[in-house]
Amino acid sequence: MFMRSFVCMVIVWFAALSGHAGEAPTVLTLGDSITAGGSSFSCYREFLVPALEKRGVRFIGPQRDTISAHAGYGGRNSAFLRDKIGEIYRAHPADFVLIHAGHNNFAESNPVPRVVADTVSIVETIRDINPGAVILLGQVIPSGKLPKYSYIPELNRELATLAARLKGRGDSIVVVDHADGFQWERDTVDDKVHPNTLGAKKMAGKWMDALSPLLGSLTAPSETLQHVAVRFHLVTDLLMAKKGVRMTNWLTAEMISKFVMPEVNRIWAPAKIEWTLGGVRSASTRAENRAEVIDYVLKSKRDSDGAGDPQRIRKLWSILNLDHEAPREVNLYVIPYLGGTSQGNASPSQRRVLMGQWTDKPSRGLRPPVKCLLVEKGDFRIGSFSRTVAHELGHILGLKHPKKNTPPFKRLMGGSRSGYELTGEERTAAFGKAGALFVGKNSDD
Repeated sequence: MFMRSFVCMVIVWFAALSGHAGEAPTVLTLGDSITAGGSSFSCYREFLVPALEKRGVRFIGPQRDTISAHAGYGGRNSAFLRDKIGEIYRAHPADFVLIHAGHNNFAESNPVPRVVADTVSIVETIRDINPGAVILLGQVIPSGKLPKYSYIPELNRELATLAARLKGRGDSIVVVDHADGFQWERDTVDDKVHPNTLGAKKMAGKWMDALSPLLGSLTAPSETLQHVAVRFHLVTDLLMAKKGVRMTNWLTAEMISKFVMPEVNRIWAPAKIEWTLGGVRSASTRAENRAEVIDYVLKSKRDSDGAGDPQRIRKLWSILNLDHEAPREVNLYVIPYLGGTSQGNASPSQRRVLMGQWTDKPSRGLRPPVKCLLVEKGDFRIGSFSRTVAHELGHILGLKHPKKNTPPFKRLMGGSRSGYELTGEERTAAFGKAGALFVGKNSDD
């Protein structure tokens, strides 16, 4: 009866919040390597994220991989998360926080009281920042790495007691029993700690079972997507040399279909926009004035305000052969190098994008150009070819660069700190533009 009343209370609160903010529900996953994932084992987010994104839920956090944003830290324990949670949650104040943090301690140090105390501190910090947050507290998965993790059964009992106590004082907290039904002999990899695919699916199922009553009527499954086709034109007859580096086309159709498009669609998934690959073809340049244009581009620099030289973009377009464009698709041309530490430029009115596949932007032009990363693992550091494609497609859909120092930070469209996030307003505006006639001015990034 109490649980039913609690769920009703959360739904009433969250419906009011969502209606006021017009935002999709947000989730922050908090924990250690079991949350962060790794190359040698499976992660529950692999299965939880797609299921919840279909219901309009958005994952946020300071870390990022090819699955989602998150707050998982390999090798760290609850004390680290206790000290870090204030910084994390102020930057990423999610509606729902999923906590799975009890590993990376030793049984001989009697860690249970400390882990419980850390958990209380984590919950109270979240509550101080956002009193309306709903916390899902995971009882951690058992481990066969003994005696190191022999304390886990005791910890899980104490976590259940803690959740009941916090719930009794009115906190919005749900305990999620990941230990029940989890058998380390079957559900972990050889280290007897981290989940295999079966174990990760079990964890995702437990989170989903706990979240579904809370999301229920708030986020009915939505399969409605806006589909926009993109055709890549790889300019293969252009040689550009700078600081001893000879730059030519190195991208292939396989790279675009296997790496670039999945990453672009991962970034745009929260906006319910799917970019489809219209094709990849070789493109050419016109010989007239080509040497002059290349020389101009190689010498171009940004001005004192950081803006790129628009003249170089006009000159580049003037030597490209545009005879094979697809009229109902975004036509994306890839040349070796754009000059001026630039990586991409969008012409929304023409539904065209111009991209470079070599870059000196990370070094601000101080070092020779290098091949762009196809996909960047984790949070934003220097960006990637795929992220720049996603950014320029945002301009095609009418999105602009935010003003410097305008929160929230870590945004796809830039600002003082770039990243991969789209705001709710940007998602709504882009969705409305997708599939329509594209309008706008040139935008250089």
